[in-house]
Amino acid sequence: MLKNFTIKIYSFIIIGFIALTGVVFFGSSALVTYKVFNAEEKWNTYYTNSANRVLALNALNENIGYGGMIQYFKTYMLRKESKYIALFQGSIGSANAALNQYERSGITEQELALLTEVRTIVRQYSQKFNIAAAFVKMSKAATEIDAIAKVDDPVAVNAIAKLQEISWALSHTDGATTRLELLAQMRQTMGFGGAIHNFKDYLIRQENKYATATETSLVKMTEYIDKYKQFNLTEVELKSIDTVEKTVAKYVDKLARAHNLVAENTLPESAEGQLLVDDEAALMAFNNLAIEIASINSQDVLQLNSNLAEAKLYAALIIVIAVVSSIMLIGIIGFIMLRKIIFPLNRLRQSMKSLSEDQLDVEVFGADRNDEIGLMSQTVQVFKDNALKIKKFEAEKVVQDILHKTDQEVANLKQLASTMISVNDSSQNLKMLDELSGKVSANGQLIATAAQELVSGIDEISTNSEGASADAQETDRTVTQGQATVLIVDKAIEEISQTVENSVSSLDELTKASDEISQIIGVIEGISEQTNLLALNATIEAARAGEAGKGFAVVASEVKSLAQQTSKATEDISQRISALQSGMANISQTLDTSRQAVEGGRTSITETSETMEQAVTQVSNVMNRMQEITNILSAQKIASEEIAKNINSVADMAGQSKEEVLNVSHSIIKSNENILNSAHEWFTGENVQSICEMSKLDHIIFKKKVMDCVMGIGDMDEHNYKSFNHKRFIKWQESNDDKQLTKLADFATLKTLQNSIEDAAGTAIRAYKNNDDKAIREGLEALQTHGQSLIETLNELSVTIEQQAA
Repeated sequence: MLKNFTIKIYSFIIIGFIALTGVVFFGSSALVTYKVFNAEEKWNTYYTNSANRVLALNALNENIGYGGMIQYFKTYMLRKESKYIALFQGSIGSANAALNQYERSGITEQELALLTEVRTIVRQYSQKFNIAAAFVKMSKAATEIDAIAKVDDPVAVNAIAKLQEISWALSHTDGATTRLELLAQMRQTMGFGGAIHNFKDYLIRQENKYATATETSLVKMTEYIDKYKQFNLTEVELKSIDTVEKTVAKYVDKLARAHNLVAENTLPESAEGQLLVDDEAALMAFNNLAIEIASINSQDVLQLNSNLAEAKLYAALIIVIAVVSSIMLIGIIGFIMLRKIIFPLNRLRQSMKSLSEDQLDVEVFGADRNDEIGLMSQTVQVFKDNALKIKKFEAEKVVQDILHKTDQEVANLKQLASTMISVNDSSQNLKMLDELSGKVSANGQLIATAAQELVSGIDEISTNSEGASADAQETDRTVTQGQATVLIVDKAIEEISQTVENSVSSLDELTKASDEISQIIGVIEGISEQTNLLALNATIEAARAGEAGKGFAVVASEVKSLAQQTSKATEDISQRISALQSGMANISQTLDTSRQAVEGGRTSITETSETMEQAVTQVSNVMNRMQEITNILSAQKIASEEIAKNINSVADMAGQSKEEVLNVSHSIIKSNENILNSAHEWFTGENVQSICEMSKLDHIIFKKKVMDCVMGIGDMDEHNYKSFNHKRFIKWQESNDDKQLTKLADFATLKTLQNSIEDAAGTAIRAYKNNDDKAIREGLEALQTHGQSLIETLNELSVTIEQQAA
């Protein structure tokens, strides 16, 4: 025995050593796998962030510089062609979109500050363009327009350069420059703050520093082109870079000619016409380069992802080899070292354990052996024989007791199933009540939000009205001053002209304010229509709710009435503003007459004085009408605030109702748990009737969990809902050997019904995820129909089996 004990100990030591080796092998492989997955995750993060930054900067350079904002701005001043207005505005929008794309890539505070600087300059260019457009209409020279519309560009140029440094630092640390980065450098060098920008400024301002800056940018472009050619270029890249190079050469030639034109004091507009360069080919080449680079980068990313996938596969293969090798070694050595001792003892111990657990049909291992294990086995065999004799005497009495107990348990299960069906019949009604409460609350919030937006719109209109009134007062004072000035003789004519110009400017501002009020009134009318529609929906929902919705119907009626009042008020305001605009049009016509009178000389002074008197009267009318608008808006604001207050109260009541529904649902869940616990105490897995009753309980619990899921509670979802459908009877049926039972028609029907129930549950759950209320109701109705058929079939089957047994 000592020898055997020593062998066993050594066996466990060897097996433990091998197992430890396998664990180390497995751990190392798992670490490799973790590192690969970690590298893949960091690569994906880097690629998303850095690629977005580089692409955004490329788009920014494209839309702000060469073929973008700055080129269209300068060209419009020189050529004064209206087609550049739309091109400029489109470039402004695209530039802002590129800035937003960069900001969404997870930026730092420093990058945010730099983006703000660029946005500021873009906004200034947009404002200056409007000024330039006004001067173009006045046929002003490009030099005059440039003096007024000048923007401090270096701030944005430096900010973009700094953003590029940050983006490229994130992309790589080896100091190399990628294709996409070279493309961005070329676009920046040609565009904003670069060759085109300085070339246009040189033509307009005719200062040598801009010629020097242009020449420097063109030299840099040549360097960047040569550097780009060092890559292994595709056919598309070769053709595109050649086109860009030819365009740069054209600008070098045009710059030399520009020196001569500037020396001859040629007007900028004339110089621009003589130095035209067709940029379309170069711009198309830049776009082709961007597309080709994106294609090349995509191929590189796919290759890297493929390499990572192979690395993960190899790591998984190492783990499999380690596990399989360890298991094989442990199995072989364990089999060799332990077969003669441990296995016989374990089998004998298992036989004794089974006998102690009253499993008397087990075979006693080793009774035919001639060693100590054989003696132990023979003793255990005697114990087994005596136990079988006792078991035989008790069998008849136990059978009778079991039959009586089974009948009682089946009766109890039937009672529990009936009780649970009654309790859970209200679940679908709870879902409908929960859905209705949610709709009432949501619609109430929509109406309240619309009312709040109406109040905000009224505040904004009121503010604009006050501003318009102030402008009207200022216009009144200006016109009065002009009337007094008209009485002065020839020496005051110049002063009168200036006063009239001021009056025109103020009238333009007043006209613009009136247009804005008209637009806001249009918004109020839209809100009023939406409020009226929401009130109609609320009335419909109140009607559906029956007695519980009467209070909500009253509120909905009041909301509809207020919406109609709002519509009438806004229509009245619109008519008054139309009258205001008509009056201002008359003022504008009168001021034009005054300006012509000033230019005509002293002979028109008397006529101008009469016109000024008319302007005073009309401005006074404008002031009176603006006061009327202010009073109407104050009343409208009070009514809208009352709407918001009432609707919020309704939404709160609907929210409380939804909470009560959830409380009732939770109570039903607890009741089901208690009933199910009692059912398990009486359930007998070998009795068909017992299985029928338990299957009913399983279905009721499953249906309740589906109801909970579409009400937003419980742990069931679209991925795991099938696991909650136990199909207890189907599983028992498939393992049953009783041919007579399996031939019953109800058996086949049960399987079809179970599948239909599962499909209906899946439909309702997926519809809940997609917020499709109609599909949810259809799914729940199908679930209810198939579930009722399932319970009826189980009842019929139970009765049939009971009759056969009798």
